Formats: sequence, structure tokens, C-alpha cells
Amino acid sequence: MLDLLTVALASLLAGFVDAVVGGGGLVLVPALFGVFPSTAPATLFGTNKAASVWGTAWATAQYARRVSLNWRALLPAAAVALVGSFAGAWVVTLVSADGLRRALPLILLGVLIYTLAK
Repeated sequence: MLDLLTVALASLLAGFVDAVVGGGGLVLVPALFGVFPSTAPATLFGTNKAASVWGTAWATAQYARRVSLNWRALLPAAAVALVGSFAGAWVVTLVSADGLRRALPLILLGVLIYTLAK
């Protein structure tokens, strides 16, 4: 039960951080790895993305209501992003779970630095 509470609180904080500055995964991914240490990293990354897609979809819908979007430019970009997402998810399954667990702090630190720099 404490595990679910921890993940729920981390999700709430991640949603807040994502809404304010972006980068909510910097909160949720370490929480998922800490609470579920024996779960495959690809599953944990997928869980993080499944959680974040709802906030992104909602924000996109709200933005599209207020701003006229150039769909001719957006649809090809969205298609490329979709292909890149599948490729990235596939690559994560090729890397060893132990290697990902060791690299995760460095990856998250790099993402944090990038997020703060923007």
C-alpha cells in the first residue's frame, strides 16, 4: 500500500512539475525505479509515458482550441515523432536492464541540466 501511495504522490508532483516547467519524468521515473526495482526498465519508462500522455493530450487539445494550428506542418512532424517514439522504445528493450539502471542517474542528470538550461 505504501508503494502505491509513493507512486501516486510522485505522479502528482510530476504532473505539477510538468505543467509548470516540463520534465515531470525527472520526478516519476526515479520513483518508479525505486518502488519497482525488479521491473524491466522498458516497462517503467512505458508507465511514465502512459502517465504523461494524458496531460500532454489535454494541453494540446486546449491549445488547439485557442490557436489556429498549421496542420499541414504538424501532421508530418507528428508522424516522425511517432516513428521516433517507437524506435526509442525498441532501443530500450535492447539495452540490458542492469546497464539502464546504472546509466539512469546520469541520463536524468543530463535531462535535468538540459531542462534547467531552457
